[in-house]
Amino acid sequence: MRLLIGLIRIYLVDFIGGTKIIKTLKLYQKEQLLPKDSLNAIRNKRLDELLSIAKTSTQFYKNANNYDSLEIVDKATIRKHFNNLISSSFKKKLYPKSTGGSTGVPLNYLTTPESRSAMWAGIIMSWQVAGYQWGDKVAFIAGTSIAKSNFKHKIFYLLFNIEVYSVYDLSDKNIRAYINQINQSKVAIIYGYASALGHIANYIIQHGPVDFPHLKGVVCTAEVLTNNVKHSIQTAFFVPVFNQYGCNEAGISAYECKYHKMHLISSRSFYETDATGNLISTDLANKGFVIMKYKTGDMVEIDESATCLCASNYPIITNVMGRTCDIVTDYEGHSVHSCFFNILFRDDTSIKQFQIVYNRTELKIYLNVDPTMAVQTHYEKYIAEIKKHLHFDHYTIVFNAPFLKLDNAKHRFVINES
Repeated sequence: MRLLIGLIRIYLVDFIGGTKIIKTLKLYQKEQLLPKDSLNAIRNKRLDELLSIAKTSTQFYKNANNYDSLEIVDKATIRKHFNNLISSSFKKKLYPKSTGGSTGVPLNYLTTPESRSAMWAGIIMSWQVAGYQWGDKVAFIAGTSIAKSNFKHKIFYLLFNIEVYSVYDLSDKNIRAYINQINQSKVAIIYGYASALGHIANYIIQHGPVDFPHLKGVVCTAEVLTNNVKHSIQTAFFVPVFNQYGCNEAGISAYECKYHKMHLISSRSFYETDATGNLISTDLANKGFVIMKYKTGDMVEIDESATCLCASNYPIITNVMGRTCDIVTDYEGHSVHSCFFNILFRDDTSIKQFQIVYNRTELKIYLNVDPTMAVQTHYEKYIAEIKKHLHFDHYTIVFNAPFLKLDNAKHRFVINES
């Protein structure tokens, strides 16, 4: 009965939101068993259909000859040509969405019911490997979720049986409250940021064992899941831990199967990697806001020829590189997830980009702002808010200075100098 009620609730999600999550999930479950040649034929056909739409109904792609002739686009391109990427032939509702801003600047784009269905189908596939069944309680431990606090999103989470736990403040007090609530709510699946879950796991390990009698599995997302962090999570929660990887604006969705292979849902995206491993992809499900050959900012290694005992013929991602999101910890042990700063600055249009650099005694806020706004007093309120959560001897705001780079030259919006 519980499974039936859970399934009915997801059908209500589809009905209210105009999505087809269940249908898309069944499609991907069927397609992954097809021979590799058939999967390639499916994605090639879907690419041809999308390219035809792009050429005839968008300003940006109106002169496109073929896929190979297209230039690679990035976040800056999308921001500059936002309206020219909208398809005039798409008559359904378009939904605004934004990335978490792993480079310090969130990307705003539009998505469709089909693309949203594809995203959720991919996420559910990762949950199912961890033991998820329709109707199970799921705990979201993430940062972007807390921004979705309007009535529609609350209804969505209620029907999906999802509870949201913010990583805005990972103090010991909040971690203890989260653990108690997860047990009281009989959470079956925990889904969240790898670094945040690792931090919570370390707390559990340090302060004594906790029994989670209803928990079936943990699924990590948004960041690189290292072996050390995975081991800590398994030790603390005493359930299987799996990985999930996605880049929704690029149509990328991958899940770790029970044999611990990361399968890329190739029938949703037309993907490629360049000579250095940069992942470039096209969301084949988004025909309303067309982004083709999008440079995701991630570096991956994909083995097209590998096979897996789970019988899925979706290609295997052997390595995801360069996607991390650090925990910021002060000298007293207080910690916040780095998305704290995304949330803190997101409504201030004067801040074009930011970077947080810290060590044991000092936290520095690098801000890229309009020169006319480079006045310390305007931003003192942010230091006051940070002081409520993190204790350092010194807090410094640096205006329009070059951002610090790691050895791989990739911009990170949080850097630990220690």
